[in-house]
Amino acid sequence: MEKGKLYSFEIKGWKEPICGIVEAFSVDWILIKWIINDFLFDGYSVIQRRHIKKCFQDENLLFKESVLRAKDIRKGNRTTSETEWIEIE
Repeated sequence: MEKGKLYSFEIKGWKEPICGIVEAFSVDWILIKWIINDFLFDGYSVIQRRHIKKCFQDENLLFKESVLRAKDIRKGNRTTSETEWIEIE
């Protein structure tokens, strides 16, 4: 797992995987920028590693990552507050 990369996470007990850009991680936790509906940033999520069944990247995610990079959402140094919006045209 690399910081700044887009991954999908299958979580125990959840029907659908979640997708997000890894911002930080430790032995027990992962902080992601949660990406919903393909290219929309929806805030941050913290996931306990013990609840992850699978973490993966595929060709679809690599394409999404390139779009997010082009839209300047993927940058690791970007900060977003509650009052700041990321516009996607």
